[in-house]
Amino acid sequence: MMRIPGSWVAVVVGLLTGACSENPTAVESPDISVRAAKPVRPPSSSITVVALGTLPYADTRRGDEGVALALNNGTSRSSTRIGGRTAYDTNRMHPFTWTQATGIAPLAVIESRPGWVQGVSDNGVMVGEINTSTGILPFVVTATGPMSYLPVPSGSDGGATAISADGACISGWVSGGTSNQAVIWRSGVLEILGPGMAKGIANDCVTVAGSSQDRAVTWQNAGGVWTVEVLPERGPGSYFIGPVLNTQGMDISPSGEYVSGRRADSASARAVVWRRSTSGWVASDMPGSSEYALGVDNGGRAVGVSSGTATVWNRGSTGAYTAQALPTLSRNTQSWANAINELGQVVGRSVDRHGTQPVMWTLP
Repeated sequence: MMRIPGSWVAVVVGLLTGACSENPTAVESPDISVRAAKPVRPPSSSITVVALGTLPYADTRRGDEGVALALNNGTSRSSTRIGGRTAYDTNRMHPFTWTQATGIAPLAVIESRPGWVQGVSDNGVMVGEINTSTGILPFVVTATGPMSYLPVPSGSDGGATAISADGACISGWVSGGTSNQAVIWRSGVLEILGPGMAKGIANDCVTVAGSSQDRAVTWQNAGGVWTVEVLPERGPGSYFIGPVLNTQGMDISPSGEYVSGRRADSASARAVVWRRSTSGWVASDMPGSSEYALGVDNGGRAVGVSSGTATVWNRGSTGAYTAQALPTLSRNTQSWANAINELGQVVGRSVDRHGTQPVMWTLP
């Protein structure tokens, strides 16, 4: 179930799992947009939204800047585990976990430094990255700890972006200078996929999605050898006049059939979902003033942001998509959806009078 060297803390505040370059950061709200019909806002009773809560924070002058970034597939909706980051103690970005039974809780960390969860396995293992005193490092942790770092080459930074359902495989990136390498950790052992950043991994541990050289790609493993495949820039619904300058892969469905992401030229941005067919990958633009498709499930249903509002794109029986805005915590429509699971639960953030809150939506 991404998910953008230097300090990336400020970037992550803008929000997560890939910006237009391959620099390892979280997604920021793009500074380019399209003019199109906004997604339809649902009736208040059709989709529910709940705030996941806050943790005690020493600096009361600032509102919370929390965001939920990842969730797993529980045995039921009530057993789902969520991860993200929120203000805690003196740290404005501390990794947290949440379940319905326990509520929000801080994760044990090696250093109290900015960090965030980006993937949760079905057995509750969480992965992410933390800005340590020696650089950005990928971590793995359970709800009760302790946290440990995943191996990276000596002198390198790195981050973990997603984890398979069984917790055996983790996608991410490492960087020892100006360029990034897409990687996975298989049972804790590092494997280099090639240039770029891996943002999601299918449950079979042989298909990985992400970006390389400004293009959305997948990496495929056959006989222990990784090969890269560039995803198409245009597909049904495309309307761009100018050349496409950048595409990004942000997530891959557990089955490996769908990849979500975005593409952009010098004037516009568009959320995209790619589907694997017998003849190759096919790209579909998401309707509305879409900007990012950050998560996708096994049915091709995607979530992300459109016109600054958290949005779900539903795939119909003909393959056509419709857009629906997700409800927010207050009259403020600013919100962002990051991930979706197979139970119809979506996580992200929503703004209210207290600041940016981590939230979960439940779809009908």
